[in-house]
This record gives sequence, structure tokens and C-alpha cells, in this order.
Amino acid sequence: LSRVPLLLGVILRLHNKGRLTEGLAIYESIIADLANELDRSKSLNRSFKISDDHLRLEFIRFLAFEQLIRYDLTTPKQDVHRIVFGYDVLKERAKAFLRTEASQHHPRDLVADALATPLLREVSHDTFAFTHLSLQEYLAASAFSALLEKNPLEGLSVFCRAYHNPTVVEMQVLPMSLALTGEADGLFREIERWPESTTFAGLRLRGRTLAYSIAISDQVRTGTLDRIAKILVKSTNEEEPYRRIILNSVNGITGGARDYLEEKIIPSLSGRSGFEDQKAAEALVSIGTSKSIEPLITTLDP
Repeated sequence: LSRVPLLLGVILRLHNKGRLTEGLAIYESIIADLANELDRSKSLNRSFKISDDHLRLEFIRFLAFEQLIRYDLTTPKQDVHRIVFGYDVLKERAKAFLRTEASQHHPRDLVADALATPLLREVSHDTFAFTHLSLQEYLAASAFSALLEKNPLEGLSVFCRAYHNPTVVEMQVLPMSLALTGEADGLFREIERWPESTTFAGLRLRGRTLAYSIAISDQVRTGTLDRIAKILVKSTNEEEPYRRIILNSVNGITGGARDYLEEKIIPSLSGRSGFEDQKAAEALVSIGTSKSIEPLITTLDP
């Protein structure tokens, strides 16, 4: 996020105000800061026509969710249109949103309000995108998590379609959705029941989710971490090509999840300089804490 000058400015402003939070909450802080601002650098500048700040932000969440998650998931050729979209798409999304809200506002005014905020940017003439993909993913995830809790059956159906889309499953939107919802336990167990893909997409998705602060039972968490630890240290021929990719999926875990995974891997440092030692050392260098230093030195010292 800090690579975008606009967002770097927002992050610094939040830091100065003492509002810079951790984890997923930082996205909510940034969005709240941007949602009610007018971006005067845009060629389509106009004053807000709708005074309902909540309505404007909820429409932007709806737009992010519809484009990333509920978009036609069966046509991979059109994946780019989840991220880049035209004015006509915005107007159709506004119409659909206002029907759900039973609002009498004109869709064109709602679109104008949304485009006037810094959350959306003009890519080219009549073509738009979110200011940053991570913000779109978080906005979509927050809307998705609300659906999962409000209507679990519909939410599971949508989640299943998104999970089986090769583009969406590699994004952060599904891990964010799992981290935000109170239904994470059930969804983790559901994913475990599904056949694993040849790229271990389901396991990597659960690993990426654990990198966020997530309310999940110890049994479900340790089950996922045990499976990951086994692959990181004792990968089979089928698992070996994806071992480093799986390691990358848990590179951001912290707290108790990292401690548990580290403690599972340290005993694999036997000091015999075999393949298992090398794999365990590689994993601990990536995710380990100071507890790993002495075992690593003992194992790697010739």
C-alpha cells in the first residue's frame, strides 16, 4: 500500500493521529479515511450529490464484492474485468445495489459519488479501477463475510464457486473473508473435505488465512499447521514441487500459530545434514523466531 503515494500519505496521516492499527483493521482505517474525501485530481470532479456517507461506502463494498467474488466465475477469459470496469458496469451495479437498499436515489448520482472518492481511480477514458487491489480485496471480503454470516447457505455456494476459480483462489480476498467472518471454523472444515488440488490451493489458502488474526478453534488451527509442517519437512515426491510455495503461504503468520509451527519443525533438525535437515532449516529461517537460532547453529555448524 505504501508504494502508492496517495496511500502512503493516508498511512502517515493515520500514524500521526494514532489511528494506525494492525492486521486487517488497517484497511478499514484507510477506507474510512478515504470514503468521505473528494479527490480533486480527477478530471471527473464534482460535488457529492448524496449526503448519506454510509450509503456511498456500502455501495463501494458492494461493487468490490460483485466484481471480485460474484462476478461470472465460469469465464476466466474475462478475469481482467473484475479489476478494470467501465462506466456502464458501475451504473448497472448501482442499480442493483439501490434495489437491495430500496433507495430512491438515482444510480448515476451514486456512481458519481463513488468515483469522486480516492477509493476509485480513472484508468483511461470511461474505464475505472480501485486505487489498490488490496483495498478492493478487503472491501469485497468485508461484504462477503457479512453474507456468510447472514445467509450461510448462499455464502457457502458463492465461496465454493470462488474457491474453484484458479484466479480468485490465489488472491487475498478469500483469506481475508475467512479471517473476517465468524464462520471460519466451519469453512476450514468444509475446505478440508473437498478434494485437494494438484497445487495444494486449499492448504495454501488456509495457511494464508492464519497469517491474519482469526477467530478459530485450536483443533482446526493445529490440524492445518500439522499438515503444513509435515510437507515443509517430509514432503513426498508429489508435494516437493510445491513445498516452497506452501512455505511462502505461511511466511506472514505470527503469534501462537507461528510458535506452534516452529515447535513442530525444530525437532526435525537432527544434525545429520540430510535432506530433512535442509528442509527444516529453510522453513525455520523463513518463519522462525529467536528460539530457532541455537538449534540452527547446532545443525548447520560443520
